[in-house]
Amino acid sequence: MTVCFSATGPGTAAPALEAMENIAYAGIYETPVTLVNGRYEGEPFVPEGAARPRVELLADLHATGDIDGDGVEDAWVLLNESSGGTGQLLYLAAVSEAGGSPRNIGTIAIGDRVKVMGLEAEGGTATLTYVGPGPGEPACCPTQMFSGVYGLEDGTLTELAREELGTLSLEQLEETTWRLQRFAWDQPVPDGALITAVFENGRVSGSAGCNRYFATVSAPSPYELGIGPAGTTRMACTPPQAAAEDRYLRALTSATQYSFVLGKLAIAYRLDDNHGTLIFERAATE
Repeated sequence: MTVCFSATGPGTAAPALEAMENIAYAGIYETPVTLVNGRYEGEPFVPEGAARPRVELLADLHATGDIDGDGVEDAWVLLNESSGGTGQLLYLAAVSEAGGSPRNIGTIAIGDRVKVMGLEAEGGTATLTYVGPGPGEPACCPTQMFSGVYGLEDGTLTELAREELGTLSLEQLEETTWRLQRFAWDQPVPDGALITAVFENGRVSGSAGCNRYFATVSAPSPYELGIGPAGTTRMACTPPQAAAEDRYLRALTSATQYSFVLGKLAIAYRLDDNHGTLIFERAATE
């Protein structure tokens, strides 16, 4: 579940995202690094070389809770560290709002190239659900799901518990209504177009933007995804609705893989020799 920032009362609001994008974070390198607009870039490892240390705050997923027990809402954020190679190290950081000015009070490494399924906060702890490498698996292709619980212990951010949740499968897409957020990373769904996907018992169904649709689903191995031809109702649609619906169904029925990116569902497809990715978020529930 994605948990976003919320205020709990006068003087107890969690740190603003913009403020957390411009503070120092320790626990990544030997000395703290200060982000500017959510990013840090160090000096090249080799003079005039391209490889250099980089840290980025991943603003799309964050959670709030009273981490240090002072009655003020604090924040949990995710940071990505890379140094020019294939490695993408994920860190979880705790940010305190004590004194009215956000500061990093703990940072812990999660893993290399892990895929985040969700982040929740409760009390002084955060629970991060993610896909990481199991025994003998390369970092490039993790298939094992984990749930880690993190909190302060003697002033240090620590993994308090970890549970193995099994191998990634299509079941992780079920019991959720997924709402299409983007046709591609830089192409948001037009305002007013409601496109959803619900996976259940080897089928996917939902709203295609105007009509209801349904199709069969196969996922013979982790990440692999195939979706059969879609059947639809036959309501009359406005031209913008019809265009969005046609684009979505053509992409969906050309799906090749699924994955998770910062709590969102990403479905990759190949259509007419072009590759793309549909990005879904969990629909809000009352």
